[in-house]
This record gives sequence, C-alpha cells and structure tokens, in this order.
Amino acid sequence: MLRPAGLRLALALVLCPSPRLTADDAAFAHHPDITVSLFASEPLVVDPVALAFAANGDLFVVEMRDYPYGIPPENKPGGTLRLLRDTDGDGRADYAVVFARDLSYPTSVTPWRRGVLVAAPPQILYLEDSDGDDVADIRKVIVEGFQRGVTDGNLSGLQWGLDNRIHGTKGASSATVESPLNDDPPLRLGGYDFALDPDTGKCIRTSESSAGFGLVFDAFGHPFSNYNVDYLQQHVIPLVYLENAKGLPKFKATINISDHGQSARIFPVSEATTRLNHPEQSGHFSAASGMAVLDSPLFPESARQSILVADVVGNLVHRNRLREEGPVFRGARVQEEQTSEFLACRAPDFRPVSMTYGPDGALYLTDMRRVVIEHPDYIPPKVRATLDIRAGENRGRIYRIKPAVLDLPLRADLARLSPTELATSLASANPWATETAQRLLFEDQAREAGDAIRAATAKSKRPATRVRGLWTLQGLGSLTDAEILTALLDDSPGVRENALVLAETRPALGGSVAALLNDPHPRVRFQAALSLSLLPPGDSLVDPLWALLSEGPADLWTRRAVLCAARTDTPELLRRLLKETTNAETIADFAHALTAQPGDIVVPFLESLPPEAITEPLLTGLRRGWEINAPDEATNPRLTAHLERWTKNAAPENVPPLLDLVQLFGLPVTGALEEHVLPAFSNAANIELPLDTRLDAITIVGKVALRDSKEPLPQLLAAAEPAPIQLAALQALQASKNARLGPLLIE
Repeated sequence: MLRPAGLRLALALVLCPSPRLTADDAAFAHHPDITVSLFASEPLVVDPVALAFAANGDLFVVEMRDYPYGIPPENKPGGTLRLLRDTDGDGRADYAVVFARDLSYPTSVTPWRRGVLVAAPPQILYLEDSDGDDVADIRKVIVEGFQRGVTDGNLSGLQWGLDNRIHGTKGASSATVESPLNDDPPLRLGGYDFALDPDTGKCIRTSESSAGFGLVFDAFGHPFSNYNVDYLQQHVIPLVYLENAKGLPKFKATINISDHGQSARIFPVSEATTRLNHPEQSGHFSAASGMAVLDSPLFPESARQSILVADVVGNLVHRNRLREEGPVFRGARVQEEQTSEFLACRAPDFRPVSMTYGPDGALYLTDMRRVVIEHPDYIPPKVRATLDIRAGENRGRIYRIKPAVLDLPLRADLARLSPTELATSLASANPWATETAQRLLFEDQAREAGDAIRAATAKSKRPATRVRGLWTLQGLGSLTDAEILTALLDDSPGVRENALVLAETRPALGGSVAALLNDPHPRVRFQAALSLSLLPPGDSLVDPLWALLSEGPADLWTRRAVLCAARTDTPELLRRLLKETTNAETIADFAHALTAQPGDIVVPFLESLPPEAITEPLLTGLRRGWEINAPDEATNPRLTAHLERWTKNAAPENVPPLLDLVQLFGLPVTGALEEHVLPAFSNAANIELPLDTRLDAITIVGKVALRDSKEPLPQLLAAAEPAPIQLAALQALQASKNARLGPLLIE
C-alpha cells in the first residue's frame, strides 16, 4: 500500500493474473533455515492487513475490506475483524467468524483484557464478546480524533510495549486526540507517535514519528519504524527527554539506519515491473509496510538479530542484520542475501502487509492479495479508468513462518494460567508468550506473583528475560530500588539501559545513574546522560559529561545526549569546548543551549570570554539560540553592549555571523563591520576577483537588508555569471526575506 512519496502503479502489476498456490511454499524463495506454510486463505480470511493472538490462542485478523475508497456502491467504511481458530491442531485455520463489522479503514489490532483494541480512524475502539458467541457485543471508544486520510497512511501499529502501555504510530496525518473516558484536554500529536492507557484513555506523545505503517520494538525496547521508501528507521531519542531539556537545537530524533540507502535495492522473484510515475525506483524499496524483529531464540542463529520489513509492491520481506554503531544501530544485508531476500514470492499480487509472533513461536504473515495496491489518488486518471481498483477483494492469505528444523507446538492457552504460572511464562523462549504473560499480569495487577516473577527472571541466562521481569515488576508497583541497582550492574548492556530508564523516577538513585556515564558500552553511556536529564539536579556533572563529550565530539548522538543532561553545567562545558576542540557544530550546539540559561548566567559567561574565544561557531550558535530564546528586557542592553564590543575588532570570518546578530538585535552596521560591508558590495560584482572572494562578498551582502534594485545581488543572477555566483546570489536573496524579492527576480 503506497503513500504519496512512494512509487506509483505499474501496468504489469495490475494486469498480471495471480497463480493459485497449490503447495504451501511452492511460490516462495526464502531463507534456507525457515519453512513457509499456508495458515489460512479465502474464504476464511479476506483482505488481511494485521493480526494479533489473544491469550487463549484465538487469532484476530483485521480485514481492510474497504480499501481503498470504501465499500461500493456507496463507498462507505466497511472493514471487519475476523476471529480464526485452528480447532484440530493441524497448523491451519478451520474456523472463522466475523467478530466485528463496519470498522472504518481498520489498520491494526492488539489484545486487551477480555477483548481487543482496534485502530479504526478516527477512533481506537475496544471490542469484546461478553456472551461467548464469538461476536463482539461491547464496542467502546477509547480515543478519538485521529485524522482519516489515504487508507494506508492512517494510524496503525497498536501493540503492547515493555513499559506496560499500548503504543501506536500516528500515520501520515497529524491529529488532536481526546478520550470520552477522561476530562483531559485534547492532545495534539503533531509529528509524534503515542502511547495509551486503555483503561483511562490517557495518551502521551512518545517519539518523533516516521509517519509510516510499521512500528516494532526489539527485546530491549528500542523502537523501529518506516515510511514508504525510507524503510528502516530508529527512534533514537524519545520526546520526554527533548521536552525536558532547554535550549536544544532542532534535529530529527528518528533517523534512517539502513547502510544501503533509504530506497534500498531489492531483489524480487516476481515479474519485474515498471512504475509509471517513478520508473527510476523500479527494483528498490517503494512501499514499506509491516515489520518484525526476528530475535527469538527459537529461530536459528543464521536468521536472528534481524529486523524484517515487508514491501507490498516488491512482493517480498527484506531482512537487515542489526549491528551497533556507537549509541545507535545500523541495518545491513547479511552476506548470503546480497542479491536475494529473506522471503520473496513469485506471485505478483502477493501483498505482505504485517507480521507478528504466534502462541507457537512462529511468525505469522498477512497477505492482502489485492491486484491494485496503489491508492487510486496517485494513479493517472486515464490509467485508473481502465482498472478494476478492487480486483482481488475476495481473497487473502495468512502464512506461518517457522524454523525448518524445529517442530513448534501448535496450541497454547495462557488465559487459563494462574499468576504463578504466568510468571514462569515470562522466561519462555517464545516472544508472544513473554509479552502476553506480562500483559496479563499487569491487567490483573497480580502483585502476589512478585516472588515467582523474580524466581523466573532475575537470574535467567537470557538478558531479555531479565528485562521483561524488571518491567513486569514495575508495572505491578513491586520493583525495588535494590533490584534496579543490581540491574545497573548487570553484565548485559541492554539490561543496564533499561535499569537506567527505570531509575528515572527514583531520585535516590541519581548517583548510581551518573556513575554509568563511564560505562564501557556507548549505548549505556548515551542512556545514562538522557536519564540524568529527568532526575533532579545533584552535584555538578561537568567532569563526567566532559569525559563523555570529549570521547568523540563529532558523534552527534553523544553530543545531543550530553546537551539534554547538561542543564546548569552548559556554560562550563562550553568554556572547555572553546579551549579544547575545533569541532564547529559541537561549539554551535552548546552556544545555542547557553541562550536558554537565565540572563544572569549568560551575560557573565560572555563577559569572561577572551577575544580569541569569539569565533564563528560560537556566534552562529548564539544567533540560532536567541532567535528562539529571545533575551528578556533586562538582559538585552547588556548583550547589546557585548555585540558592539565584538564588532569593533571583528575578524573577517566573524563578519557574517556578527551581521546576523546585529540585525537580530536591531543594531546599526558600524565600526569594523561597516569596513567589511562596504567593499563587499563592489567585490561581489567584480568579475576580475577570484571566485572565493566574490562568494565571501555575496555572503556579507546577503546579511544586509536590500535597499533598492541597484544592489548587486539581482544583477548576479545574469546568465553570464558562473553558476556558483548565481546560486549564492539566489540563496542570499532568499535569506534576506525582503518584500521586494519577487519584483526584483522578475526584473
């Protein structure tokens, strides 16, 4: 399912008939250590786009029957939620019933208490069967206000998180959400994803959204998502840290981590197609959809430590092996899949949309089986008129992906287990079992299981199990400071990371958190800095933060974490940077952060700087910061005096940023600045001068507001000028924001 930024429809894509699968995996090419079998197909399931297994093993399947414009002829929303069961244990569904109808373009489902939560924009609904007939008779709005846009760009990704909340991605549209379950004011999500307490309807913003369809977490809670061609992104810094820090420069906190490009090369085994609107992207990622983290110990080592991303146009599931790169991850193709995919289908209308683990430990994959998967809004009208947009609307598949050499149990029912038995399930090798056990214990607030949870998880050989135990105890209100302290010393970096997050609400642990600024693992040091930003300020952190910063001042993620933690230590860190580093961006970022400090801190700091410290990066950072954090009336005159002092003996390289500051504070161009500005007007137009000299002059001229059309910049757009001169003049004109820019360009 494509979004506007992605590839468009191919004629071959929509006109090629679908081969029937007569054998389970006859149409697939896949990793040699897995098998693929058919779990369900039409008429038991139609248009599946998401699925989730309840605690008793029932499978709930979202059917987006209303894709893309609604159910004809009225084009009304009409998605359904299907309940499937394998009653005879042969590995295939043999019972199906429509659990709920008339859902608005549903995208995802996740179990909650005795029912399920369904994303059906503009709402998230709770559905429950209270009378045992397998049909929902309770339908309750939990949250509403999500925008409904292009069907595959709506909110999605509902799933249980380690932190005992339901998480979701907002999709391509923004939203202002509220809940009928509480009196909280509406929450504007803006560009952020969300987490939800379904019992109260309370939502919070979580991380900068990728605006895509996929959202997954690894075993240690690291979130990953996608958007169309930008198929693999990591949410690096959650919003809670960014909102708490003052004076942070703006940056993207969710980034692409693929080492082979955003629109990565893919290798379908289906017939190659040519895209009408973007032929240059054929054979590349164009429609990233569902994701899964393949880290289950049930699967062979050759397939693990991986993240899977489906591409519905490429008819395949792509795999990246995750490796650590400082405080973030990097996704790479494995050696044996340099020109192949983890799973690819020869059928051109194989439409893999989402993946999830099941009670047996296998991965279950939905296949929407539509012929036309491009949204009609992005198909040229003349082509659209020749197509059956809903071709394939009566089909659908669900596949079961399992290790080739391991027979998995086909049935599991955690709903019948006691709290003590659920505690044992937290140590399961099956990701579905551990997640479900945590959720059930949390829902029942089964504090009596505390000792059993500790016995099952605290000394497990698997770090992921130890982490699951910590968060389960946290959700029950039973986690002690002593247990967090033990976890802060754990052998596993992932356990230490989570212990740091758990310590954020416990001021008494601040010293132990600060100690991990010296941890041997970069991701732990990174998280320690972030966690310290939420704890009450204690002793000065200048020395440990400086040690962390000076390790690699060019590492922007380390720098950003230190910026979050620095607070009142920002001036001293900046002072050291001015003395001991030449990294311009680091200096500029800390100068930016300095402007958020009170004036009685900023002014004395600037007064104390020697002339050699007044450099272009410092001035640039101050200007960026003061544009956002304007100084108060009492501080402004003192800063103005500094600017006037700095301009008297301005070095040539400092002239452009000083001109920016002079304009920002509304000061005249005088003294040494004027001596640099006046020659720049003639130098910019002097074709006898070297190119670099002219470019420097254009930069200076562009900092001074345009007065009339006789100024040199418009004339420098002439075709006879070298291309770099034209481009620099255009950029300077654009940056001037002069009201006469339009007429000048026309002239």
